[in-house]
Amino acid sequence: MTNPQIYATLRSEIQRAVSRGQISIPIQESQAKQLPYLQACILEGLRKFPPVSQLRERVVPAGGDTLGGFHLPGGTYVGLNSWGLQLDKEVYGDDADLFRPERWLTEDAAQLEAMHQTHGLIFGHGSTKCLGTAMAMMEITKVTFELLRNFDITISNPHKPWSSICYGIFYQQDFNVCLSPASER
Repeated sequence: MTNPQIYATLRSEIQRAVSRGQISIPIQESQAKQLPYLQACILEGLRKFPPVSQLRERVVPAGGDTLGGFHLPGGTYVGLNSWGLQLDKEVYGDDADLFRPERWLTEDAAQLEAMHQTHGLIFGHGSTKCLGTAMAMMEITKVTFELLRNFDITISNPHKPWSSICYGIFYQQDFNVCLSPASER
């Protein structure tokens, strides 16, 4: 919503799918996965604003381990910062600091795989990976689609769309929007 061009492109994809009769009421997850720009916007939104900001700490097992060519003694805490990782220019390109959903629409399979692997770390990895990831992604996708199918949404204060407070998990507040019924398709 803070970028009119991205918002218009997403609304256009949604309206096109609805007008072609490709979408049920409510949308099914399988239908939503067929909307590439919607999927790209959701991936990019989570990349730019990962919900967990605290270090995803792990303890090096007894006997130590080697990470990136460095020996780490057993008992050492190693942490992963999702916010920093999602800004890696080697993975996401020189414009990694920008919200640009089109990066997810690349034909470069190796680049896309690297982005998906890095993006997947937002929800953790291995035995501590969030068990609700698939459910969360389905809910985010369906809610985003239905909101944009049914409403025109504008931000009340585009100069300061929201404020964030971090308690290890980011909490947005003062995110005020105006909703009006979606314009005729």
